[in-house]
Amino acid sequence: MAKNGEKMVKNGEKTVKNGKKCGLYWFLLVRTGLYWSVLRCLGLPTRTVTNYNSAHDTDTSLTTDIYLDEAMRPLERLNTDSVWNFHVWNDCWMKRPDLPQGYDGWQVVDATPQETSSGLFCCGPCSVTAVKNGEVFLKYDTPFVFAEVNSDKVYWQRQAHGGFAVVHVEERAIGRRISTLAAGSAARVDITDQYKHPEGSEEERRAVSTATSHGSRPRQRGPASAGEVTLTVAAVRAVAGAELELRAAVKNQGLEPRTLRLRFSLCAVRYTGVAGAAFRQEQHRRTLPPGQEDTVTMAVSYSEYQPHVGDQDALKLTVAAAVQETGQVLAKELLVRLHTPELTLTLLGPAVVGQEVAVQVVFQNPLPEPLNGASLRMEGAGISCPKPVSLGSVGAGQTLRLSQSVTPLRAGQRRLAATLESAALPPLHGSVQFQAAAGDTGSTGNLTGSAANLTGSTGNAARGRRRRRRGGEARRQHGGVNWERWPWDRPSPPMTSPPRGDVTFPPANKAQFKTRQRVTSLNGRGMRESWEPAADWPKRRPMGSERGRGAG
Repeated sequence: MAKNGEKMVKNGEKTVKNGKKCGLYWFLLVRTGLYWSVLRCLGLPTRTVTNYNSAHDTDTSLTTDIYLDEAMRPLERLNTDSVWNFHVWNDCWMKRPDLPQGYDGWQVVDATPQETSSGLFCCGPCSVTAVKNGEVFLKYDTPFVFAEVNSDKVYWQRQAHGGFAVVHVEERAIGRRISTLAAGSAARVDITDQYKHPEGSEEERRAVSTATSHGSRPRQRGPASAGEVTLTVAAVRAVAGAELELRAAVKNQGLEPRTLRLRFSLCAVRYTGVAGAAFRQEQHRRTLPPGQEDTVTMAVSYSEYQPHVGDQDALKLTVAAAVQETGQVLAKELLVRLHTPELTLTLLGPAVVGQEVAVQVVFQNPLPEPLNGASLRMEGAGISCPKPVSLGSVGAGQTLRLSQSVTPLRAGQRRLAATLESAALPPLHGSVQFQAAAGDTGSTGNLTGSAANLTGSTGNAARGRRRRRRGGEARRQHGGVNWERWPWDRPSPPMTSPPRGDVTFPPANKAQFKTRQRVTSLNGRGMRESWEPAADWPKRRPMGSERGRGAG
């Protein structure tokens, strides 16, 4: 892992603990990457899997439940289930002798589990085949993984008696574009068909029915998915800093006119699906002739949504409609992500190992106000990158061109990535791939010579460490005495054996001596002990020419 990336991960973890906004994406990606590395080191074929619109089921109902009041307003205090804009885990290939035949192969293991399993935060291994067929009774944690990729969105409305009734079921909202990385390239491979049958097919509906029958609230197939009136919601491409245009299209497919009452509710939502309070609500009334369609639009200015949107937040639009004549209820949710411009990176010269090359970074501020406090960070494997640089103030709509120098450290295909971070925008990314050529022979020779010198220095240091280690062992063997540093004006202690040379005297051990004093050295050498011999032992003092030999 690059040093800059490692710093960013550590900083991200600190901000998580402090409860401040931070790059939690890194928490998911780094944990998954580490798990991927460990499993492959153990010899298990492993792939990283990304699931978009990933549900988080909190009550084992195997559905994503959304509660509305009598006026079709979301009851956020009851909406504990959430939909993450993405979640990442690993699949590893293994046999499952603990399961019936046919469930070997890819198994889900999640390094960032969202719920406990048998009292511990862990998830898996879970058979992908079991998930596809809705066999949530097979271990381990199959119900949770199934809900992540193939649960239905179920809308509940509070009734006059205080209870809730299912008013609408959205069947194709969860588990989109399940992806992994292609072998040998950076291409995306769609593996949705490995996790579930085609949406809306009989096999897929049978799998959902099988799974929900084992949930905490078994139910039959939703009653409100069909009706004379249809509802679709959409948004014109949402660009950070621009006005949002949100649309709801209703169509009457019946033979009678229909009167609809629609309610729009807009709030900010974290990427984990946790929603804030609604900051914009509207009500509309429309009459649709038979076979006709109408579109209702809600416009939201940048100044209205900007205070509610953080660096990782999106906007969630909830549209609910009730048909006056038939009582049909329709509901849809739309997650609106604000698009931000990408950084453009251009290499301004040939890339050669050991030589600096300039890289131009181009960025345009999309906001209708100056962007302050932005910083640019660059990193890449096998590339020496500059420290993060502050960009100061970038005016509204201004295009910034910045030149930075990087140095390739290894030859071959290199990828340089840049990230611009600020308080007003989500992180902006850009990258460039280039081929780094090897340096000339002379440079290589100098590098080799330096490496040789470095190796020699390292060898000398290692030899010094070995000498010190041997000296320490000798001191431990001879009563912990450093003879070369023993004071000349004090009697030398007896030894069980001579440290070196030809000095000999009767064998003895520590038990034969009483402790005279215990001195703590102030120069970092630790404890030093001296011993007073018994009365029948002669006192010895190292001689000048025999220093360290203990001759007496």
